[in-house]
Amino acid sequence: MATSLKFPVRARFGLTPMGRGAPSSTCTLTIGPIRSPEVHVAVTPRNSTRDPGHIGLASGGISRRRRGFDISRRGDRDFVGFSSSGDEAHVVVGSTRSRRRVGRFRSMVTEASSNSYLGVTAIVTALYQFSFFVIAAGFKIDKVTDFAGTTNFVVLAVLTLILNGTYQYRQLVLTTFVLFWGIRLGFFLLFRILSWGEDHRFDDKRNNLLRFAVFWFLQGVWVWTVSLPVTVVNGSSKNPAFGVRDYVGWAMWGVGLAIEAIADQSKLNFKNSISNKGRWCDVGLWSWSRHPNYFGEMLLWWGIFVAATPVLSGGQWAVITGPILLSCLLLFVSGIPLLEISADKKHRSNPEYLHYKNTTSPLIPLPPAVYGILPAWFKKTFLFEFAMYSKKLGAGFRFGLASLDVSALNPRLEMLDEVNSQFMDLMDVTKP
Repeated sequence: MATSLKFPVRARFGLTPMGRGAPSSTCTLTIGPIRSPEVHVAVTPRNSTRDPGHIGLASGGISRRRRGFDISRRGDRDFVGFSSSGDEAHVVVGSTRSRRRVGRFRSMVTEASSNSYLGVTAIVTALYQFSFFVIAAGFKIDKVTDFAGTTNFVVLAVLTLILNGTYQYRQLVLTTFVLFWGIRLGFFLLFRILSWGEDHRFDDKRNNLLRFAVFWFLQGVWVWTVSLPVTVVNGSSKNPAFGVRDYVGWAMWGVGLAIEAIADQSKLNFKNSISNKGRWCDVGLWSWSRHPNYFGEMLLWWGIFVAATPVLSGGQWAVITGPILLSCLLLFVSGIPLLEISADKKHRSNPEYLHYKNTTSPLIPLPPAVYGILPAWFKKTFLFEFAMYSKKLGAGFRFGLASLDVSALNPRLEMLDEVNSQFMDLMDVTKP
């Protein structure tokens, strides 16, 4: 009859020899529920007196494989392994007939902890966003919107780290990254909106409860999805050795954070200067990219994903939807398109602005002298210069005339461009 020791299914475990000189019939089992210290248990098979070599720990009889611990036995009868009974797990010393069932259960246990927090983080995100939505809708303000979004990332990262309780170095590093990014950006955006007064993105939503609620719902989906790489890492019991992917991911995060922080501060300083009133920001990083802050944010979240990949296996690779969703939102929905349309409406008759836009990359920082001479197909294919970013500029810009002096153009072409712009404005107004 097999000897077994029961412990919770969601446990982190390992098998190690008790010491260099330990007898081969004795092994140490490392067990620990999520929030408890490790427990060391000595397990001795029932027939160890007769044949203590069946386990063979001292001679390396237990070897670690890719998906957990595999049992290498000497003899045909006894072994050390894991099996399941109902909703409990067992450490078994006994018959080899249950070897197949043991292997399946072992894989389930190693992946269970990382999947168990997806529901928890979804519920916490929903409650967190709803509480801020009640404040914003009740007082008809949008000053807490961005703060609620960025700090929600911090809440999820810290929560999953504490719930799992393993505190591995990789988990601590990525949680610290999210903590630093979320606090910096959250308070920066909060202080900025308090200084500016209101966020014009919500002019058409602030007094429409349904549209306002939809925005907050989508913000919750954004937070939960983009947080997935950190959620899976913090909930996992896997702890592979550090490698190139970790260091590359950390470097991407560091560079991205620096670019985002510098760009945010330089634009704030530019806007706060009275002499720059009515102008577009084209100083510092903004002279090499029209949206360097968005480039930095994409880069740092892709860096977090890269640093999380050593832990991922199987379906966990689906967490790549996090940085993909972030990139798509900034490139096609609520980021660059809205700001480009707003800037084009204000400055489309200014030759200096048209020259700036024609010679400045929309996202990836590049010297203007380089970007300005690149062919249009290359910009669109590799540098994200999409037509939607210039739809308010009319025919002149789309045919490459932005670098010319507008006053020197044929008057008929100017008239055609103006008629085209007015028609596009009319189409926007009549959209449902």
